[in-house]
Amino acid sequence: MSSAPGWAGTLSCSVCKRERMLGEEFSKKQIEKRKSNPRAPLKCKSCVDAEALAEREQAAARKKSEAGASAGQSSESDVLTCACCKCEMSPENFSRKQLSKGDARRCTNCLADADRQARAAETEKAAVKLEAAREAARAAERDPSKSAAEKLAALSLESALEAQKVTGIAPARARRRR
Repeated sequence: MSSAPGWAGTLSCSVCKRERMLGEEFSKKQIEKRKSNPRAPLKCKSCVDAEALAEREQAAARKKSEAGASAGQSSESDVLTCACCKCEMSPENFSRKQLSKGDARRCTNCLADADRQARAAETEKAAVKLEAAREAARAAERDPSKSAAEKLAALSLESALEAQKVTGIAPARARRRR
């Protein structure tokens, strides 16, 4: 039976300086960047999220200072409702793109929450898939009626998913020749 690898990886974040990180802690673009240039500096997902949050806070502060300068021009029509949380907010709580969506607009907080939930769901889906592959490999090893090819296929799938977790690179599928 196989178990999770003890090796963590060779990737490191150039912002937080963490080393030996798994490939799943980086976006696909960052992994592609590393494949094309092995010396390229990488940013992990948590550092990218922190930078995006800081950028949103700076933009909100800048918009507030601009709104404060033109406070005499504001009216009740400047209050907008988020389609997701139903809160009434000022326009500086919405991105320019969301402001153009009319009644379907979502505030920056709801957009950030939706992004975090999507990433968490993706991570959970990968973990469930890996655990199912591990169980299938264990079952194939225990079953004496399984052929060597079936056992090898189950173990290969498990290995490929573990490698994807560590390196962040999806396994290539071989084409079948007829």
